[in-house]
Amino acid sequence: MFAALARNVALTGIAYFIVSLVGLLLAPVLIAAYGVAGYGQIILARIFLPSAAFGFLDLGVGENATRLVATARAKGSWPTAGQGIAVLCIISLATSIVAACAIALAAGHISGWLSIPSAQQNGFASVLRITAALLPFLFLSLIAEGIIKGFENFGQLRSCEVASALTFGGATLMLVDGGYGANAICLAFLSSVTLRAAMATFFAFGLCRANSLRLAQYDRSVRQDIFAWSRTMLSNKILGVVQTQMASPLLGLLVGPAAVGLFDAIVRIPRFAKSIFALTSSTVVPLAARLQAGDEAGAVSKLGLVGTLTAFVLFAPVTIMAMAFAEPIIHHWLGRAIEPYWYWLSLMLFVPLLSVSTSFGGSMLLANHAAVKRLNRLATIQIILQIGVSLALLPFVSPWSFVIGQVASMFVIYPFQINLIRRELAIGSGLFRWLSIIFVSSLGVALLCRASVPEPGLIDLVLILGGASTVWTAALIALMIKPDQRVRVFKRLWSLLRVRTA
Repeated sequence: MFAALARNVALTGIAYFIVSLVGLLLAPVLIAAYGVAGYGQIILARIFLPSAAFGFLDLGVGENATRLVATARAKGSWPTAGQGIAVLCIISLATSIVAACAIALAAGHISGWLSIPSAQQNGFASVLRITAALLPFLFLSLIAEGIIKGFENFGQLRSCEVASALTFGGATLMLVDGGYGANAICLAFLSSVTLRAAMATFFAFGLCRANSLRLAQYDRSVRQDIFAWSRTMLSNKILGVVQTQMASPLLGLLVGPAAVGLFDAIVRIPRFAKSIFALTSSTVVPLAARLQAGDEAGAVSKLGLVGTLTAFVLFAPVTIMAMAFAEPIIHHWLGRAIEPYWYWLSLMLFVPLLSVSTSFGGSMLLANHAAVKRLNRLATIQIILQIGVSLALLPFVSPWSFVIGQVASMFVIYPFQINLIRRELAIGSGLFRWLSIIFVSSLGVALLCRASVPEPGLIDLVLILGGASTVWTAALIALMIKPDQRVRVFKRLWSLLRVRTA
């Protein structure tokens, strides 16, 4: 069980590192080519995709498909899974067609509402109309990705993501070199997203055919079950979109593309970190669904404890190190013009730092209907605080009020979230002790490194973020595991080293 999970986590981490690295490397290229305002325009063109602000309209069809397939694998209920997926296809088509019509009709007005420069508005409206035409297929592809997750075939899923990112990266470099405008970059991104959807659909059809999973005429009980989960996931999706995706549309409407570009540039690293945590945690959803379907309460509790601590010890040291070295990171990555805003990056990194300790357990609870509702209530309170603080402070610290709002609301709600997850998964109080040890010790190491290297060069920075963080992570893992396990690990590493050097 844990070996398969570890493989999926490793595969996810490697794939998403490649995907996110492409985004991080392209940001300074796009800002240099089109300015902060042009970069903001490119970001705004994406908000109508299922992966952005329009994500709430999918009603959780991907997660639902994962649950259906995982349950069918555990219980053999393949006809029920086929009926449920048929319902999900109807839901996706209905919602996406309505959304597509609305975007196509309002495309010209949206360009003005988002303060796109007049010379770029017609091209931007064309991008929105093409987006509208693609929406039904893109929404259906979410079901395909959910099916792949349900079969735990993460190699195929990650290959879709990597191929899409590399395609966009290569196309962007060619378009920038050719002197094309920002709207051409938007079209390149749409093309890469469509490639990912096509690959996922192809892989999902193959898995369904190999496992005799077919669409089937659904009955009332299946429809009611899917609708119940969809209502729950709608709330979850709305909360997630408002919490993570609404800053760009609101800044576009209230301030303009330049504010969107500046904000996105600073928060790109925290979003990169949080996305890695979320995708890593997503590998546990099908496993948790199968364990809960089989009433394996002890295994669920153990998986929750081990998974949460493993995720935190792997990501907390490097995240805290990045907080300490935020100023040189901005200097070497985006340049001197944006360097003065480094402290907002440091503050925003608290978001992925706190999220990593709740994302794994929260993902496990996606298979628990009642727990999802309770988590959604906490998330609702957090979002109300976040948006309220952000809008209240916008006239005074634009666009950074959205950083303050998100961090402040997370600090308020975090204790309640982690305690709910601990109770639902029946994890002991030792979880809090180890989380505290990892955080405090990592903070001490990061501050010591920062004091020792006050002005790091690029190579120094890479060595500190990579080397020092890795060494401390290994030390923490050695501290956490049992003495007999520690001896076995060291013996195994020593034997591998001797084989390599022989």
